[in-house]
Amino acid sequence: MAMSDQFDESDGQMAQGDGLAEAQIAAIEGAFAEHDRVLARLRRELAELRDRPAPEPSHSELEDGLEERLARIETRLDQQDQALRHVLHRLIAFFERSGPAKD
Repeated sequence: MAMSDQFDESDGQMAQGDGLAEAQIAAIEGAFAEHDRVLARLRRELAELRDRPAPEPSHSELEDGLEERLARIETRLDQQDQALRHVLHRLIAFFERSGPAKD
């Protein structure tokens, strides 16, 4: 192979490589453009949702929410009551075992 043939081959590969790189760049730019279009659409939809007034809960939904909250509070109160009774029982047992204080 002559030296000029080697350069021609490498020039051909460079030309093909340049074409491939340009195609890849074009594909990447196209993907970014599509991504930008999707983001713009999502931003518009989000803005529309933010502008809509929130639906007001009905009276029965408010009552249900209050009943659930009250039930959780009552449950927590019962647990605290049991814990307090347990601590008091343990304190009484401790003092009964200790006996009278000696001076």
